[in-house]
Amino acid sequence: METFCDAEDPKVKEQTLNLITHVAVAPASESDSRALLPALEDTRARDLGPQEVLADTAYGSDDNCQEAAALEVEVVSPPPGLPPSPGLSLSDFQVSPAGRVLACPRGEAPRSWKYRKHRYRVAFSSAQCNACPEKPRCPVKPAKKYHYLSYYEKAGRVAARNLNLNGLVKSRKS
Repeated sequence: METFCDAEDPKVKEQTLNLITHVAVAPASESDSRALLPALEDTRARDLGPQEVLADTAYGSDDNCQEAAALEVEVVSPPPGLPPSPGLSLSDFQVSPAGRVLACPRGEAPRSWKYRKHRYRVAFSSAQCNACPEKPRCPVKPAKKYHYLSYYEKAGRVAARNLNLNGLVKSRKS
């Protein structure tokens, strides 16, 4: 782990102290996914703990992100998983950082939410969903009163991270 300064001004970059703050050697047969938290705890114990960590996919598990957040550290990393399937996914919805759906890809707010046993069930207006041009690609399913989207809390947090990561990539390219 090392410190990093992304300032545009060369004078600020020159005056910023750049240090390697943590090194751990492990066999190649061990996964990197379990290395993040010991590194954070080590740097924190020496008052060198970061506020943000930019990392690759191996460090981006939901568990790592949740435990790092408890240490007040934000992990910016692509979440692990399969590539998106064709059609819309939960990552196309507007999702709060906690993983609660705020609106569908077309901007329609849900009529209600239910949360039970780490699972959300979000109700959307059937009239809106039936008139939507994205309906064939949408994961929202019709039922008697509403169209529903069901997903696990963890999937919601991962979708929120995908949205934040996409926004971060776009803003850094600008």
